[in-house]
Parts: sequence; structure tokens; C-alpha cells
Amino acid sequence: EHAHAIVKLVFLGTGASAPFKYRTVSSILLFFADGCTAILDAGDGTYGTLVRKYGAKGAESVVQRLLFVWVSHKHADHISGV
Repeated sequence: EHAHAIVKLVFLGTGASAPFKYRTVSSILLFFADGCTAILDAGDGTYGTLVRKYGAKGAESVVQRLLFVWVSHKHADHISGV
């Protein structure tokens, strides 16, 4: 990681018709330098992906530090995980 990074971008899901174990619908997690987080789109299975990637406590920490969820458009594959 770069010491000068302002935002760390993590692709949680990059597209699928439905959430599968290793491929989920659209969801991007942002970590800001101040420790806050944000999610860009939150398709179905987003929280499950957080748990698989960071563990239950890590996922809870991400949610507790959540500033906002940004939704690009109102399709189920972008909002059903909100």
C-alpha cells in the first residue's frame, strides 16, 4: 500500500446475474484515509462478500464506519444488498 493513498478501492463484486460464491453482483468498497468507508452500489450478497473477505468482525467494522452507500441506478443488481 502507498503511504500517500487517500482512498483504497476494493472490488467486492464486478457483475453477475445473481450472487455466486466467487462472483457477485456490482459492489465496490472504499476505505478513506481517515478510517471511514463507503460502498458504491450494493447488489445482493454484498454483506456476505464482506464477511468472506474480512471476517465477521471486519465486516461489522466496515459497516460501523460507513459514511454512505452510493447507488448508480435503480436496478436490483445494484441495490438489493442495501
